[in-house]
Amino acid sequence: IGADQTLVVAGDVTEEGYPERVIGMAVEKFGGIDDLILNAGFTWDAVVHKMRDTQWQTMFDVHVSAPFKMIRAAAPFMRDAAKREIENLGFAKGRSILTISSVSGVHGNAGQANYAAAKAGIVGLTKTLAKEWGQFNIRANSVVLGHFKTRLTQDKNKGASINFRGEDIKLGIPQSNNISALME
Repeated sequence: IGADQTLVVAGDVTEEGYPERVIGMAVEKFGGIDDLILNAGFTWDAVVHKMRDTQWQTMFDVHVSAPFKMIRAAAPFMRDAAKREIENLGFAKGRSILTISSVSGVHGNAGQANYAAAKAGIVGLTKTLAKEWGQFNIRANSVVLGHFKTRLTQDKNKGASINFRGEDIKLGIPQSNNISALME
């Protein structure tokens, strides 16, 4: 893909106004939106009894609310554009929205109640969107990814981290095969 076919917008997906800014820049560069892929995310693990409210809420903000707000910001350029095409032409060109979930959202995962619940939530949002926007020839699908090597799945002791709102969050999976050690 060439530079004329891509758009990179750095920022915090949970920041107020970010979805509208990204969608506006995309429409300005490309003249509309045919496909929207919602892939931002990270994990912030803790067992339920040790999880802080901010850990819980952040996963929903990043994995459910941010995609919801991005979809809502794209509605005039996807849903409404398709509705106009149907009224004027009798059909709408195909468009698509793709969200990213995880097997944690389907099966759960020890130490990831927040992430698992949020990833289940994005599947529910996507299924609802498919029912609401399917009539406008807009496909909505969620990819449920399994385990593969990334900085989110490497050994937590390797030191990968992300800074989110001034807090360093260690990424990775504890290497203990004994889950009871995590639950103490």
